[in-house]
Formats: sequence, structure tokens, C-alpha cells
Amino acid sequence: MVILEILNNMKNILVLLFVFGILSCSSEKETEVKPDKVSNDFKFNDLKKEFLADETIVFISESKINSIDLLPKLVVTNSFGTIIVGGEIANAGVQYSLPKIITRKIGLVDWKLVDESIVLQSGTFEILPNISKKNGLESYFGPRSISAGDIDFSMLVVIPSDVYDNPVLDGTTVELRYQFENDVTDVPLETDDLIAWYNVGAPHKSGRILVTALCNGVKSKELTSIVFPANATTFKIDYTRDHAYADGNQIIRFNTSIIKDEFGNVISDGTLVSFTAVNTKGIQLQAVGLSIGGVAIAKMLHPDKKDTWKVKAYVTGAAKSNAINVSFKTAFDDYPVNISKDNRRIIVGPITSFMNQLAPDGLLVRLAINDSDKQRIETKVSTLQNGKVMYYLDPDFYPDGNYEIEIKSAGIVKTYNLNLDGSTD
Repeated sequence: MVILEILNNMKNILVLLFVFGILSCSSEKETEVKPDKVSNDFKFNDLKKEFLADETIVFISESKINSIDLLPKLVVTNSFGTIIVGGEIANAGVQYSLPKIITRKIGLVDWKLVDESIVLQSGTFEILPNISKKNGLESYFGPRSISAGDIDFSMLVVIPSDVYDNPVLDGTTVELRYQFENDVTDVPLETDDLIAWYNVGAPHKSGRILVTALCNGVKSKELTSIVFPANATTFKIDYTRDHAYADGNQIIRFNTSIIKDEFGNVISDGTLVSFTAVNTKGIQLQAVGLSIGGVAIAKMLHPDKKDTWKVKAYVTGAAKSNAINVSFKTAFDDYPVNISKDNRRIIVGPITSFMNQLAPDGLLVRLAINDSDKQRIETKVSTLQNGKVMYYLDPDFYPDGNYEIEIKSAGIVKTYNLNLDGSTD
């Protein structure tokens, strides 16, 4: 029984294998159908070698292709990059239209017609600026301030372009016009390496230069350069004062002549002029003034004693003036000194000046104190108030003994020997 069951199962298996074999023999095998490749005679018609910016550029082939899947690709390269353009089937054949991103930029354009890595055709054309429409005109002028003379200049740079911002061709005419005072000058220029430029030299007079440019009927904006005076030349100085006394109170005013450059231009307002005075001891005093209308004024305080100044003025790095001497007379020849009985209180004054008036407040009075061996102990400095100065020798600092004091004001020196026990020499 077991053997019979095994035989029946094997029979069933054989039947199944037979059925599957019949089905597999009767089924048709599927095959992949690929379209034919484009033939190598797929070519574009004659192409122009030059186009204007934004001109319609279409590649046309009279080859007849029924399926868009068979169309080769057009690879276009310019200075901005590479793009792939697909074709369209038209009644006349096949056409490829280049996009604006290519047609509006000037320069050489390379193209290749490619079918599955096979280059069927290639070529080059050039796109030129389109100046048939209103073009652009960038202009730059500088430096915007120069000095009068034969050395300095301002440069005008003009960059003409078409409406798509492409620079125009070399040799394009640009008309330059500049004006100074009543003179207007026209200069014809031509673009070279995308630009046109011209150096406008500085005139000998100070003033303002106006510049403009014209290209293909388009005008630039008005540009300006200011011509400042050149470096100052030698000038003269003088002074004014209310009196010639050295009272340490009044003001002396120094002024320049009208300072000009070598071409006769008055120097610019605000030019710094330094006045230097050297006294009889070689001490240097200085004051500065800013020019207005070519004249600079500076002020100094009178000295507090008889003196003579040698004064000069300078425009730093450019020019200097003549030297003048200014003398100051002493405002007074003497002054009283009152010493108390104990020799500790010292009153200088009242000091009267050249009109017998009280000397002005603020006049310096110095008191030098020496010991009996003439060694300096201290120097006290004070200023007049109501014509007087008072000093007090405090016992806590100056014990009884012999001292020498020296009083000095307005260059007048007085010396006293004091005994702080109460006696006076």
C-alpha cells in the first residue's frame, strides 16, 4: 500500500512538470524595442557668424524626424557658462531656439550638436553689442579736488554700454566736454578695452572744473573737480598793539599779508599759520591762526618785563614770512616793599604802572628765601591783587635766624637780609 501511494504521488509530479513545459513553450519572449539613432547627416542650415544682442537666434535643420525622443541635444557655451537646449519638431524640420540668457550677452559662443555623446556638428558665432536702443553711460571723475598748477589732474573714465549692460565695441566714439570759468573744451575719444578715458589737467587758477560725456546720443551726468590753490609762497607779517609796555596784561596781534600761491591764487580759507616768537633768553613762544581771505591773525600776551621778540610765521611745509623785531618797555621802574617789625610779614606794593595806575591783577611776584649761607630754601610765587602781594614767613617753618630774601617782579630784583629775631638790615 505504501509503495502504491508513493507511485501515485510521483505520477502527479510528472504531470505537473509536463504542463509547465507546454506553457513555457507556447509563451512569446518579450524584446526591448529601441528607436533608431539619428543619422550622421543631421545638420543645421547655414548659420550667421554675428548677431546683435537680444536678436532671435534659431538653429534650423531640414532633417525629418518623427519622434522627439530622437532629437539630439544642442550644447551652448559662452563666458557665463554652459546650457543644454532641446529641439522642437516643426513643419520645416527641427529647430533649436536659444534663450535670452545667451542671446543678450556679448562675446563668442561655442555650440555642439550631440547625439548620445557623438558630436554631429559644432561651430562658433559672436554676439555684438546692440546700440540701436538707448544705451547706458557710466562715468567716473576723480580725484574730486586737485591743486592748481602743471602737475595735478583729474581723470575721467567713461564706460558706454548697450541696453543690456554689454560694453560697446572698441573704437566707439565718445565726446568729452569740460568747462573752467568761461572756457569750454571738446575732446573726441574712442573706447579701448571697454572704456574711454582722459586726464583733465589742473589750470593755474583756483576754481571748479565741470565735465560731461556723450556717446550715441546719451549724456552722462555732470561731474565736478575743485581746483584748490597750490602751496603758499613767501609772505610778510606785521603787528598791532595798544601800547609797548611789558605789563603782562595786554594783547599783541600779529597778522600776515594776503598769502598767495605761485600763480597768484589766494590760499584756501582755514590754512594753518604758525607764529613763533623768540625772546632775548632764547625761549620760544608760539601762537597759531587760521587764514580767512588769505590773511591769518594770531594773538599773544605781553611779557611781564622788558624784552625783545624776534617773530616769524610759517605755513608748515610750504612757506615762511620775513622776521620782525618787537620791543617791550618796562611798565614800571620800581616798587615798594614793606617788612613788618618781626621781619616775618612782607608786603610788595602797591605797584603802579606806566600811567601811575595800579598794575593789573595777575602780575607775577616771586619771593626766593635763602639761608645764611645763601642756599635756596624755598621760592614762593604769587600774583598781584589790587596792586599788592603779601608773604608770611611762618615760625613753624622758618625758625629764628638770619635769612636772605630776593623779590622779583617785572624783571626788577630786590634783595634783603632778615633776622627773624626782629632786626632788619
